[in-house]
Amino acid sequence: MEQEQSTNTGQENNSRKKVSPAAVICIVLLLVVVCLGAALIWFLTRPDNLDDVTSGRGTVVTQDNVSQLIAEAEQNTDAAYTVSMNIEWDFENGTSPSTNAYVENDTSNLRTVYFNVLLADTSELVYSSPYIPVGSTLTGFALDKDLEAGDYLAVVEYHLVDDDQQELSTVSVTTTLHILN
Repeated sequence: MEQEQSTNTGQENNSRKKVSPAAVICIVLLLVVVCLGAALIWFLTRPDNLDDVTSGRGTVVTQDNVSQLIAEAEQNTDAAYTVSMNIEWDFENGTSPSTNAYVENDTSNLRTVYFNVLLADTSELVYSSPYIPVGSTLTGFALDKDLEAGDYLAVVEYHLVDDDQQELSTVSVTTTLHILN
Protein backbone atom coordinates (compact mmCIF):
# COMPACT_ATOMS: atom_id res chain seq x y z
CA MET A 1 0.00 0.00 0.00
CA GLU A 2 2.87 2.32 0.71
CA GLN A 3 4.13 1.84 -2.79
CA GLU A 4 0.78 2.87 -4.24
CA GLN A 5 0.71 6.01 -2.16
CA SER A 6 4.15 7.09 -3.25
CA THR A 7 3.23 6.41 -6.85
CA ASN A 8 0.12 8.55 -6.50
CA THR A 9 2.13 11.32 -4.85
CA GLY A 10 4.63 11.25 -7.71
CA GLN A 11 1.82 11.54 -10.23
CA GLU A 12 0.29 14.46 -8.35
CA ASN A 13 3.66 16.31 -8.35
CA ASN A 14 4.08 15.77 -12.11
CA SER A 15 0.60 17.11 -12.83
CA ARG A 16 1.31 20.25 -10.82
CA LYS A 17 4.40 21.09 -12.93
CA LYS A 18 2.52 21.04 -16.22
CA VAL A 19 1.01 24.36 -17.36
CA SER A 20 -1.53 24.39 -20.12
CA PRO A 21 -0.90 26.48 -23.26
CA ALA A 22 -4.10 28.41 -22.54
CA ALA A 23 -2.72 29.49 -19.16
CA VAL A 24 0.52 30.70 -20.76
CA ILE A 25 -1.43 32.72 -23.32
CA CYS A 26 -3.56 34.24 -20.56
CA ILE A 27 -0.47 35.23 -18.57
CA VAL A 28 1.17 36.82 -21.62
CA LEU A 29 -2.00 38.73 -22.50
CA LEU A 30 -2.30 39.92 -18.91
CA LEU A 31 1.30 41.23 -18.99
CA VAL A 32 0.66 43.04 -22.29
CA VAL A 33 -2.49 44.67 -20.90
CA VAL A 34 -0.63 45.75 -17.75
CA CYS A 35 2.22 47.26 -19.80
CA LEU A 36 -0.17 49.09 -22.12
CA GLY A 37 -2.09 50.37 -19.12
CA ALA A 38 1.10 51.66 -17.50
CA ALA A 39 2.11 53.40 -20.74
CA LEU A 40 -1.33 54.98 -21.05
CA ILE A 41 -1.24 56.21 -17.45
CA TRP A 42 2.24 57.70 -17.99
CA PHE A 43 1.13 59.39 -21.20
CA LEU A 44 -1.99 60.88 -19.62
CA THR A 45 -0.23 62.05 -16.43
CA ARG A 46 3.08 63.31 -17.86
CA PRO A 47 3.74 67.03 -17.33
CA ASP A 48 2.49 69.40 -20.01
CA ASN A 49 5.59 71.50 -19.50
CA LEU A 50 8.10 70.21 -22.03
CA ASP A 51 10.71 72.96 -21.49
CA ASP A 52 13.53 70.47 -21.06
CA VAL A 53 12.62 68.94 -24.43
CA THR A 54 12.13 72.23 -26.25
CA SER A 55 15.18 74.03 -24.86
CA GLY A 56 17.39 72.38 -27.49
CA ARG A 57 17.42 72.95 -31.22
CA GLY A 58 13.74 72.64 -31.96
CA THR A 59 10.25 72.83 -30.56
CA VAL A 60 7.95 69.90 -29.97
CA VAL A 61 4.54 70.70 -31.47
CA THR A 62 1.65 69.54 -29.31
CA GLN A 63 -2.08 70.18 -29.33
CA ASP A 64 -1.53 72.65 -26.50
CA ASN A 65 1.06 74.83 -28.28
CA VAL A 66 0.24 74.54 -31.99
CA SER A 67 -1.85 77.75 -32.11
CA GLN A 68 0.86 79.70 -30.30
CA LEU A 69 3.57 78.40 -32.67
CA ILE A 70 1.52 79.31 -35.74
CA ALA A 71 0.98 82.82 -34.38
CA GLU A 72 4.70 83.22 -33.64
CA ALA A 73 5.61 82.01 -37.14
CA GLU A 74 3.21 84.51 -38.71
CA GLN A 75 4.74 87.35 -36.64
CA ASN A 76 8.31 86.28 -37.38
CA THR A 77 8.20 86.43 -41.20
CA ASP A 78 11.65 88.05 -41.35
CA ALA A 79 13.09 84.69 -40.20
CA ALA A 80 11.82 83.01 -43.40
CA TYR A 81 14.26 82.35 -46.23
CA THR A 82 13.91 81.51 -49.90
CA VAL A 83 16.79 79.38 -51.18
CA SER A 84 18.03 80.26 -54.65
CA MET A 85 20.92 78.07 -55.85
CA ASN A 86 21.84 75.26 -58.22
CA ILE A 87 22.25 71.80 -56.72
CA GLU A 88 25.30 70.44 -58.56
CA TRP A 89 28.57 72.30 -58.29
CA ASP A 90 31.55 71.57 -60.55
CA PHE A 91 35.18 72.24 -59.57
CA GLU A 92 38.05 71.62 -62.01
CA ASN A 93 40.13 70.34 -59.07
CA GLY A 94 40.10 70.51 -55.29
CA THR A 95 41.53 74.03 -55.12
CA SER A 96 40.01 75.76 -58.14
CA PRO A 97 36.91 78.00 -58.10
CA SER A 98 33.65 76.43 -59.13
CA THR A 99 32.69 76.82 -62.75
CA ASN A 100 28.96 76.83 -62.08
CA ALA A 101 28.12 77.16 -58.36
CA TYR A 102 25.46 79.79 -57.89
CA VAL A 103 24.00 81.02 -54.59
CA GLU A 104 21.75 84.08 -54.40
CA ASN A 105 20.18 85.80 -51.43
CA ASP A 106 16.93 86.41 -53.26
CA THR A 107 15.34 89.88 -53.15
CA SER A 108 12.25 88.30 -51.54
CA ASN A 109 14.36 87.64 -48.42
CA LEU A 110 14.61 90.22 -45.67
CA ARG A 111 17.90 89.22 -44.03
CA THR A 112 21.58 88.68 -44.74
CA VAL A 113 22.75 85.06 -44.88
CA TYR A 114 25.93 83.06 -44.93
CA PHE A 115 26.29 79.35 -45.58
CA ASN A 116 28.51 76.44 -44.69
CA VAL A 117 29.09 73.41 -46.90
CA LEU A 118 29.48 70.14 -45.00
CA LEU A 119 30.19 66.70 -46.41
CA ALA A 120 27.02 64.68 -45.83
CA ASP A 121 28.74 61.49 -44.66
CA THR A 122 31.23 63.04 -42.19
CA SER A 123 29.83 66.54 -41.49
CA GLU A 124 33.29 67.89 -42.29
CA LEU A 125 33.23 71.62 -43.08
CA VAL A 126 34.62 72.19 -46.59
CA TYR A 127 33.49 75.78 -47.22
CA SER A 128 32.24 78.76 -45.26
CA SER A 129 30.87 81.71 -47.21
CA PRO A 130 31.09 85.40 -46.46
CA TYR A 131 27.89 87.26 -45.51
CA ILE A 132 25.60 87.62 -48.51
CA PRO A 133 23.34 90.71 -48.37
CA VAL A 134 19.79 90.59 -49.76
CA GLY A 135 19.83 90.74 -53.56
CA SER A 136 23.49 89.63 -53.83
CA THR A 137 24.87 86.57 -55.60
CA LEU A 138 27.93 84.47 -54.83
CA THR A 139 29.63 82.59 -57.70
CA GLY A 140 33.11 81.39 -58.61
CA PHE A 141 34.17 80.44 -55.09
CA ALA A 142 36.73 77.76 -54.23
CA LEU A 143 36.33 75.26 -51.40
CA ASP A 144 38.27 75.80 -48.18
CA LYS A 145 39.32 72.13 -48.18
CA ASP A 146 41.22 70.47 -51.02
CA LEU A 147 39.10 67.45 -51.97
CA GLU A 148 40.31 64.62 -54.16
CA ALA A 149 38.64 63.93 -57.51
CA GLY A 150 35.17 62.43 -57.16
CA ASP A 151 31.56 63.20 -56.38
CA TYR A 152 30.59 64.26 -52.86
CA LEU A 153 27.11 64.60 -51.42
CA ALA A 154 27.11 67.77 -49.33
CA VAL A 155 24.77 69.80 -47.16
CA VAL A 156 24.54 73.55 -47.68
CA GLU A 157 23.57 74.96 -44.31
CA TYR A 158 22.20 78.51 -44.63
CA HIS A 159 22.36 80.78 -41.58
CA LEU A 160 19.94 83.70 -41.55
CA VAL A 161 21.30 86.55 -39.42
CA ASP A 162 19.99 89.81 -37.99
CA ASP A 163 21.60 93.24 -38.35
CA ASP A 164 24.17 92.35 -35.65
CA GLN A 165 25.06 89.06 -37.43
CA GLN A 166 23.30 87.04 -34.71
CA GLU A 167 21.78 83.84 -36.07
CA LEU A 168 17.98 83.80 -36.38
CA SER A 169 17.42 80.47 -38.13
CA THR A 170 18.98 77.88 -40.42
CA VAL A 171 17.90 76.12 -43.58
CA SER A 172 19.69 73.08 -45.00
CA VAL A 173 19.74 71.94 -48.63
CA THR A 174 21.69 69.10 -50.24
CA THR A 175 24.00 69.54 -53.18
CA THR A 176 26.53 67.44 -55.04
CA LEU A 177 30.15 68.56 -55.39
CA HIS A 178 31.86 67.27 -58.54
CA ILE A 179 35.67 67.46 -58.25
CA LEU A 180 36.74 66.68 -61.82
CA ASN A 181 40.56 66.24 -61.56
